[in-house]
Amino acid sequence: MERIEDLQLKGLRIFRRDDLPGYTTDSVLLADFVKAKSGDCVCDFGTGTGIIPLLLIGRLPSVKVTGIEIVEELAVLAAKSAALNDLEQTMRIIHGDIREISKLVSPNSFQVIVCNPPYFCGKQGSFHTHQLTCNEQDMLKAVRYALMPRGTFFTCCPADRFLLMADVMRENGLAPKRVRFVSSRADKAPYLVLIEGKLGAKPGYVMMPQLVALNAHNEYTPEMKTIYHMNNEDTP
Repeated sequence: MERIEDLQLKGLRIFRRDDLPGYTTDSVLLADFVKAKSGDCVCDFGTGTGIIPLLLIGRLPSVKVTGIEIVEELAVLAAKSAALNDLEQTMRIIHGDIREISKLVSPNSFQVIVCNPPYFCGKQGSFHTHQLTCNEQDMLKAVRYALMPRGTFFTCCPADRFLLMADVMRENGLAPKRVRFVSSRADKAPYLVLIEGKLGAKPGYVMMPQLVALNAHNEYTPEMKTIYHMNNEDTP
């Protein structure tokens, strides 16, 4: 069954469907981590139901975002969310496989590319696949094709895959420039890492302070409340 969820940001809403994967905290954190300038063209690889494009447009109304999604049902929902928010001119959804990126977009089309890839385990044929559609190398080859020279790439991965992701980025000409680890609590090891890379940049990156999601009472920390727009005037 389809339902509509209020994102509590500039009145934006998103379609959900009970039998399809919804968005995760990782996507919300990644969208917040993205830096883009006014007028940038942004592409979201594996956009799902379109959560990252919606959150980016909510923060930066002047950007234009293209979402690419391999699962047709999810692409349809993302397009419906764009229409629901009257964003057809700034949020475009393409149903396709990023391994065939040259059939979907022109080379060097985007100043910014974002990707929250699937790293969780699942069964063949299900929506919850573990790198059954593409791996890090496939993703970075597509990024290199579609990203403008000196363009910026944002992604996230499990903390224990950070070195692998950084190596594959470098192999494809992207230098990691900004890194932030995320933990569920201050006394827990990080489970996620957010990474910014730049095409053609020199080596060297900034390690940001760790983001902690929950306090000792298992409540969102002030920063997480800000990321989830719990402190703004749009929140009921």
